[in-house]
Amino acid sequence: MERIIKFKDNIWSWRILSLIPVFLILSALYFQHGMGLEPCVLCVYQRIGTITIFVGALLPQLFGLKNQVSKFFAYILWITGSSYTLWAAALQWHESILAEKNPFFISQCGLGLEHIFPWILESEILTGLFVAKGICTEIDWEFLGLEMHHYMTLIALCFLISGLFYATVSLVQKIKGK
Repeated sequence: MERIIKFKDNIWSWRILSLIPVFLILSALYFQHGMGLEPCVLCVYQRIGTITIFVGALLPQLFGLKNQVSKFFAYILWITGSSYTLWAAALQWHESILAEKNPFFISQCGLGLEHIFPWILESEILTGLFVAKGICTEIDWEFLGLEMHHYMTLIALCFLISGLFYATVSLVQKIKGK
């Protein structure tokens, strides 16, 4: 257990934490552009949460592991991004269950970012990353009996639990003066 706790003060822990969201975003882009699976609004929201985790993981790498302010904001972004991703993935899971039970169910996942920030449409890169063309309740992909939102729910939950754990350990260590 002590090795796990000490791992948070290692630069590799933050590098791994930044690589996982990069892998997830690249996977999402492959599903979208390589396999032709269009993201829905909730998929785009999960991307935003994942990018937030990535930005949080970069802070200690950019400003140093000894910089407590950067680590504080890193934990805030890690937990916030994880919570946001978990919310979007779990809502998508919930909507797919409702759609399965009711053939007349209409998804309530909301407006895409292009309606809130119309300037996104001016950039090909941002359009390819943040414009939702898919339907939240449409299931296009399954692996080992689980759909994409199932995996993202589990991944976001792992991110959230680990973020809360490491933030709590850091706080306790600061209180104890270690």
